[in-house]
Amino acid sequence: VDRLAPAVNAQSGAVEVTADDRQVAVVISDALTLGDKADLLGTSAGARASSANAKARFIYESFVTASVDDAQVTAEEVLVRAVAHPDATVVAVGVSVAGSGKIAGLKKPAQSGASGLSSAIARFNGRTEAFIANGSVVEATEGKVTVKAEDLGEALLLGGAGGFQRASAGGGSKGIAASSSSAINHVEAYIEDSVVRSLQDVVEVYARSAVEFQAFVVGATLSTGGGGGLPRLGGSIPLGWLESTILAHIGAGAAVTAGSAVTVDAIDDSSLLQVGGTIAVATGTDPKKNQGAAAVGAAVSVNSIENEVKAWIADAG
Repeated sequence: VDRLAPAVNAQSGAVEVTADDRQVAVVISDALTLGDKADLLGTSAGARASSANAKARFIYESFVTASVDDAQVTAEEVLVRAVAHPDATVVAVGVSVAGSGKIAGLKKPAQSGASGLSSAIARFNGRTEAFIANGSVVEATEGKVTVKAEDLGEALLLGGAGGFQRASAGGGSKGIAASSSSAINHVEAYIEDSVVRSLQDVVEVYARSAVEFQAFVVGATLSTGGGGGLPRLGGSIPLGWLESTILAHIGAGAAVTAGSAVTVDAIDDSSLLQVGGTIAVATGTDPKKNQGAAAVGAAVSVNSIENEVKAWIADAG
């Protein structure tokens, strides 16, 4: 939080009040299992199972404020700017490879199962504000008066999951990868209850959200030797959700004059890219039904953007 009060007089040059929160994070989770790890059906003669589950998560919460609050400022140019800029890379990979199903003491190999799961998660929750308020008097003698708030968050999510079984007696496998990227942010720039003058240039109030999410997830399953009644599933589920409030305004009795122009802009430049892919392969003959094995693959991508974007001038002189 950056706040200026009560009086600043710059004889030459600019006055800048800037709050800038930049966070860079790389989160990686991986899981790999090989061989027969557990008894799937509860008996030593039952199917043997191997499983891997990878989870990676990044959560960002912020409150970024830059302000001229109950202050007097005179300079060639005045800038009040608040910026939130989280940058996250989140990677989750889970791979499970089941064994051959051969167990000491058994004449026939058992079925085997493999389960690979992964989830990559990014959450951005923040409030970013820039303002001139509460009886302030701000004057730029040569350049601009700028009040700017921006949320520039970005995240890249990568997810992979694989389940591979190779028992001659058959078995099941699944590889399911999921991602979830979401942001709930409030971005606001305003001038209220203040006198603001740019003698030769513009007065600009600017609020912008440019949150960018990209997710790429792949789920794969490969099963040999038939199924033996056990499932063979491949799936990917990338989810994206943005809910932004972007406000730019002049009001509450503010008196704003400019030698050139007064501009008030609220801008939404947010974007979502969610890509899901699935590979499902089954080979061999189902030993119980004497028919070819089957595999099922599905990819589901869901995006939701619910934004409120407003710019206005009201109750201003």
